[in-house]
Amino acid sequence: MQIHDAQLFDEDEVCRLAQRFREHRRILVWGEMGAGKSTLAVALARALNRRHGHCQILELDPGTPPFGVPGAVCRGWWSGGSLEWGDCQALCTLDASRFRLPLILAARRLLLIAGRRAAGGPVVVDPPGVVRGVGGAELLIALAESLDIDAVAALCRKADQPPLAEELASLPVEVHHVPASTRAKRPGRHERDRHRTMLWDRLLAGSIEKTFEIERLWLSGTPPPRQSPEAWAGRQAALLDEAGRTLRMGEVVRLDGGRLTVRIQPGGGKQPDGILVRDAGRNASGRLGTVPRVRRTSTVRRGPVEMTRSAHPPGPWEAPVSSPVGPSWATLVGGVLGDPLLHVRLRNLKQSLLFDLGDPPRLAARVTHQVSAVFLSHAHVDHVGGFIWFLRSRIGPFGPCRIFGPVETIDRIESFIGAITWDRIKDDAPVFEVCEFDGRSLRRARLQPGRQGIELPARPVEGGMILEED
Repeated sequence: MQIHDAQLFDEDEVCRLAQRFREHRRILVWGEMGAGKSTLAVALARALNRRHGHCQILELDPGTPPFGVPGAVCRGWWSGGSLEWGDCQALCTLDASRFRLPLILAARRLLLIAGRRAAGGPVVVDPPGVVRGVGGAELLIALAESLDIDAVAALCRKADQPPLAEELASLPVEVHHVPASTRAKRPGRHERDRHRTMLWDRLLAGSIEKTFEIERLWLSGTPPPRQSPEAWAGRQAALLDEAGRTLRMGEVVRLDGGRLTVRIQPGGGKQPDGILVRDAGRNASGRLGTVPRVRRTSTVRRGPVEMTRSAHPPGPWEAPVSSPVGPSWATLVGGVLGDPLLHVRLRNLKQSLLFDLGDPPRLAARVTHQVSAVFLSHAHVDHVGGFIWFLRSRIGPFGPCRIFGPVETIDRIESFIGAITWDRIKDDAPVFEVCEFDGRSLRRARLQPGRQGIELPARPVEGGMILEED
């Protein structure tokens, strides 16, 4: 069974479309699921391959890819008239909307590989069908900029505009509207499940079991708690090298204490430095799908809030250091020698406090949504350099956040915000109440991207107490 129908688009029409793109090198095929997007991407890449003698396709849909591996992105090319694929970069999730940043980073890595394998040849990009709301807009713009897209083939149903038409029009690229096939339809959930499971089973054909000491590897993604070994069985897993590149993909067989057994493809002599586990795995019927999050039980002591892996695995003095502090859990995110960032989680309140912003990308983005206050000791770059990441992570309906710092903190935060264009932020702009302490009182201001700052009444400070919580 094939999830896409090669006959949806007339071959002559595809050839005429390829003629329009004869001078372009990075072509994004844009459209909603069920419009024939992946079918058109494959057909267009084939036509460009005939014209140029070489063309590659980046398959970026981890949920329902037409070829390759579900839960990953990969590169395709033609050899002897048939489509081959390889250079798989694992996401280990089927949810492209939730994990947009890992997807974009993996796509950039694929593009670098594509450039090395066929310098100067065109590349067709088949993105996931995330075309609605903020997530779709962010993904479209990020892919266009990160992959240096210079043309878009946008699928339109009848006389309708393509999804996110305004965002497409704002891109500095040529946009060609392509009528969607009237025979195109969105595949049903069971059909998508069967297709991705078929691709996954094909990858694991002839696989072998291998066991790893989990303490010797860095673990990334969103793995289940180790206290729930039953939740590991059937999960997708990727073996990574020291730079986070995918070596091989496989399926977890069991977690026994500190020993993780995985079914993986044979071959590949390089030993892994890390393992990526997220939320894709087999369900009770044996099909590959999204696995529900495992909730910790009340009998298990709650540890530090989950973090994501940094660009490079931390050294022994940069690994996070955590300790319980009464009803909270304190984590020195950058370790002993990393840039300063202390995360204090008030567990009973579902609330977090941050002290300095040295290396926040090592925190899960969802942590920032529950931060009620940030305390900046001073303005050296290793203490405030992560503010832009924090600012971006707060975009959305997350309520105001207070920022405390020394004199001139208001001007500095205002400068950070003012350095960015906020013409599309609308009602999702984060709100900050910035307070600077001069030893006697707090000078305060309300700052919000895209709006004029508002000076608030100063507040006297007694006994050095700048914030008091229940």
